Amino acid sequence: MKKEIAVILTAITLFTGCEQYNQPQTPTNKGKEEAKVSELETNDSLNMKNELMSFYSEWKGTRYKAGGKTKKGIDSAALTQIIYDEKFNLKVPRKAYKQAKSGLKIEKENLEMGDIIVFKRKKEFYTGVYLDNNKFMHSSFKGVTIDNLNKSPYKYIYYTARRIF
Repeated sequence: MKKEIAVILTAITLFTGCEQYNQPQTPTNKGKEEAKVSELETNDSLNMKNELMSFYSEWKGTRYKAGGKTKKGIDSAALTQIIYDEKFNLKVPRKAYKQAKSGLKIEKENLEMGDIIVFKRKKEFYTGVYLDNNKFMHSSFKGVTIDNLNKSPYKYIYYTARRIF
């Protein structure tokens, strides 16, 4: 008799627990799920921002050098490649014109942190990594720096953006 009651209670507990996971999305529990997803996205964004700013702290001011890929001198495509490799364990091509074709094309108004920003001046391509609020990190004649997409010359030579994630 005790064994039968224990089996019945266990069955009720199991079935009751399963019902909670199979509930339809009502306005009440849908909001809770969206809040959880939003919290995860916020944590991911903070982690990414911390990784990018940590990288920037290490490389800030490193002079620009065409074809360079060390702290003695680096070009924009190498900087982008190293960011993706070291901080996100993702491989992107070494050349800027190849980075301009990698991943998914993203419209400027849909940029997200970590997207590759591509500029084109005459026949030359340059890249950087989008941070937020129209800011991006790149290697320029000023060295590794953060600039604003809406300022000259970047607003005039903006070419495309690519999402690798």
